[in-house]
Amino acid sequence: MRLVITLIAAIVICERGYHGPAPTPPPEPARVDFKTSIQPILEKKCSPCHFEGGVMHAKLPFDKPETAVMLGTRLFSRIKDEESRATIRKFLSENKSPDGE
Repeated sequence: MRLVITLIAAIVICERGYHGPAPTPPPEPARVDFKTSIQPILEKKCSPCHFEGGVMHAKLPFDKPETAVMLGTRLFSRIKDEESRATIRKFLSENKSPDGE
């Protein structure tokens, strides 16, 4: 009797297309770090003016993450390549400004 029940269960499982346990969701992507991901982009496009010793550093210091958050996508005026823009967009989405921008 036990064998019959086991066989019936196996047939039902096969007919319904049992595919094993549910897959685990992919891990959460790592957050974008300002110092290692964003600052190098800004240094490449906005030096020397917006970095230490530059004429715009006091007004808009690009070595500070809060400046990037405050400016948001206005940073794209000098940053044209889409890969850099995507990295900055991800950083901005993870670090919303207090006014919701």
